[in-house]
Amino acid sequence: MIDHIKDILASDLLERYVLGDVTTAEKVKVEMLCLEHKVIRDELVKLEKTIESLGVENAIKAPNSARECIMKSIGNKEISTPQISKNSDISQWWKIAAALFAGGLSMWLFMQNNLNSANQMIDEQVAELEILHRDCDMVTQQYAFLNHTNTVPVLLEGTDQAPESQVVIYWNETLEKSMMRVVELPSIRENQTYQLWADVHGEMLSLGTFDASTAIIDPVEMNFLAEAESLNITIEPLGGSEHPTIATLTASKAI
Repeated sequence: MIDHIKDILASDLLERYVLGDVTTAEKVKVEMLCLEHKVIRDELVKLEKTIESLGVENAIKAPNSARECIMKSIGNKEISTPQISKNSDISQWWKIAAALFAGGLSMWLFMQNNLNSANQMIDEQVAELEILHRDCDMVTQQYAFLNHTNTVPVLLEGTDQAPESQVVIYWNETLEKSMMRVVELPSIRENQTYQLWADVHGEMLSLGTFDASTAIIDPVEMNFLAEAESLNITIEPLGGSEHPTIATLTASKAI
């Protein structure tokens, strides 16, 4: 666990947050920590449950001598009270107890619902944050590869069958890695796919199929083969082919 999280758990910040005794800056700090660290969220839930239990356990009951003290304070004067039967008195107390119980239950359910909603919101925000972190890591890795000293951009140009085609292959012999970005490719049918090929010593070997619409938005990683002499793209049946269909060659470039 990183040191500053240990320091937060060892301090009284979370206890004061649960009790509402924090500044605006501290409140924002705790809520940000909740989004980033599950251990902070778990500790807050534990503290809330502990404080709730203490409230229940330490509830002060009215002492049995309360009536006697009240009578003494008014000088033991005789007070006429309406005669209520024992059964009626018990019935009244049951009604009061039931009302108090119902009110307490309603409050508990209200607080529990709010807590569940808050936890759900935190979980959703944490999930979104994890996606952002993952996307950020991917972009960082792509940027590092594209700007690597030995990454060479290879522009595949169109053929007679598809003169407008343009695809950039980022080729790195040192890292043995390649990525592709589509600039322009002709449309294909639903039962077709694009396939990238490397010419290695006169033999065309597959580097995999790809979705052109995805590669237009972001570079996609492709397979790598050392000693490739040229890179070529063909249109193949969905799922790809073992050997390229030369008649559908749409882009090509020697490297």
